[in-house]
Amino acid sequence: MSGHRSHFRNVRFFDEANPDVVLGGLVQNGSLTEKNFLAMLDIVLVTTPIRVSAKDTGRIVSMVDTCLDLGDYLVSCEGS
Repeated sequence: MSGHRSHFRNVRFFDEANPDVVLGGLVQNGSLTEKNFLAMLDIVLVTTPIRVSAKDTGRIVSMVDTCLDLGDYLVSCEGS
């Protein structure tokens, strides 16, 4: 990610196998749900199924209409 734009993002996602490299990010303004976030990742990442968890707590992101928390997330592929 470009350094001059990334400081505006308050949600970032990382490859669980390489958690120090940012894959992407976005600005959560309060309207993004966990379900929407997973749907976006399904479009951006060409692998399924994926598992997304909060980097600091390990909490799994699921297909619910709950507001997505700000922070960093780890993305892993559940398949081969």
